[in-house]
Amino acid sequence: MTAIRRELDPSFLPYIVTPPFPSYVSGHSTTSGAASTVLAVRFPGDARRLRAWAEEAAVSRLYGGIHFRSANETGLALGRRVGRAAADRYDLRGGSATPRPARSAFALP
Repeated sequence: MTAIRRELDPSFLPYIVTPPFPSYVSGHSTTSGAASTVLAVRFPGDARRLRAWAEEAAVSRLYGGIHFRSANETGLALGRRVGRAAADRYDLRGGSATPRPARSAFALP
């Protein structure tokens, strides 16, 4: 909203309330990227559709004027990394839900 008012139209009013949190990185995009990645491991036949839904959720935040494209793209990438780390940590590829010892970049010291 601030950028639109400053650069394009000082009288711009959004259709929805601008949320009181930073634009970067998009939480919806991050969560959608992580969820779609984990679900794709469990449902590989739906992986393409799950990825498309995550991207649709991300772009909805752009169209709503809540996030810039960079916040959505970075959020999706971050979420996918988190999803892969979770799938590895919980050995979702092998069908187990028992955590294995952490060995990813997200491991605690």
